[in-house]
Amino acid sequence: MTTLAHPQSTRPGDAAALLRAGLTSPFRVLHLWWSRHSARQALLEMDDHRLSDIGLTRGDAVIEWQKAFWER
Repeated sequence: MTTLAHPQSTRPGDAAALLRAGLTSPFRVLHLWWSRHSARQALLEMDDHRLSDIGLTRGDAVIEWQKAFWER
């Protein structure tokens, strides 16, 4: 049985590095990036009460929203 090891230069979850290494498809990477963008947008649109329910502040939501779509 052959197992694929992640290259040493990649962090777990680093989609761009996995794509370069040929360990995932471009469609999966695009889906991951779109999901991150959508989730961050949803956080930004939540009111303060809902954010506190999940243990976040408005500042946390803004910091998360400011990340680029490829960042974890």
